[in-house]
Amino acid sequence: MVTIFIFGLLGLLFRLASNGKYFNDWLNSVLVSPLSNAADSLPFAILVVLLVHVFWSVGLHGPNILGGITTPLFTKLGLENIDLYNTQVTDINQYHVFAGSFLDAFVYLGGSGATIGLIIAMFIAGRRRHKQLLSLATPPGIFQINEPILFGLPIVLNPIWLIPFILAPMITTITSYLAISWGLVFPVVANIPWVSPPIVGGWLATGGHLSGAILATFNILIDIAIYLPFVYAHG
Repeated sequence: MVTIFIFGLLGLLFRLASNGKYFNDWLNSVLVSPLSNAADSLPFAILVVLLVHVFWSVGLHGPNILGGITTPLFTKLGLENIDLYNTQVTDINQYHVFAGSFLDAFVYLGGSGATIGLIIAMFIAGRRRHKQLLSLATPPGIFQINEPILFGLPIVLNPIWLIPFILAPMITTITSYLAISWGLVFPVVANIPWVSPPIVGGWLATGGHLSGAILATFNILIDIAIYLPFVYAHG
């Protein structure tokens, strides 16, 4: 109640000082709009993914922390892609790459850190040792919920597991961005729930194009290859 009162009061004072403008609207005008032009770029995509996983490395929910900045940007660019798709624009170069559900469809496969690759790697090389953890982490992991494995393995605050946890999504961000920008994969033209299972999410996000599912599958194979040596190293 004290927290709500304090922030409610601050919000009211801000509106009085800004002639009735809400803080979110002000933030959009001074931060989100100028960033929109730079948002659809590979360096920005890499920066966002890096920051998300650096926050996660100390137990902080990276997507939620950055959501105030990234969500408006992704939504804006995603809606522009949807409008282009609805008007049957066929020129791929007119679409944004880093837009809408890009991360959920191609990078956060199994959740932040692309941990569906870790789960599969553990089934391949560490099933006996991690049998109980796999039974708990696999069902939610299929739907992009990976807190059981983040805190159960654990990955958070673990300097060894943090290496593949950060590296895997960084690599798949690059492969996904280049695949779409080179025209190998259809752009993201649909908003999907973040709990959409891997591969299915890639297919849905690209408007039912097979190339989206293929890219997601390819990224999962990359994730497995990155995680597998660490699973072997831990028995």
